[in-house]
Amino acid sequence: AIGIDLEAGLLAPTGITKAAFGRKIYKSHPDTNVNFEGIVIPFWAQTLDMARNAARAVRPHVTLGWDIAITPTGPVVLEANQTGDFFLLQEAVGPLRKSRLADVACELWLSGKSHHP
Repeated sequence: AIGIDLEAGLLAPTGITKAAFGRKIYKSHPDTNVNFEGIVIPFWAQTLDMARNAARAVRPHVTLGWDIAITPTGPVVLEANQTGDFFLLQEAVGPLRKSRLADVACELWLSGKSHHP
């Protein structure tokens, strides 16, 4: 996981792996060795628009985790997962703090509905 500046699509200088996989910190992709620092995600505005439109299309679901691939011609939705990985998200970008996403995530977690059946 890696943080992304939501305005510019700029990657954070480091990414992490899940704790289950050793919680390693990387300055470059472990397979390609491409450095994260300075990388701007192509088609970023279109990717955000696609994610927003997809989220609106499946209301009332509010905590889906979207997998979106960036292809040479633009973004493509691969799938939506029942819930995003909020723990990994917070490890990568910091606490969700007071936000609608944090409120819904806490409600689901406290109700026991945040896990797949």
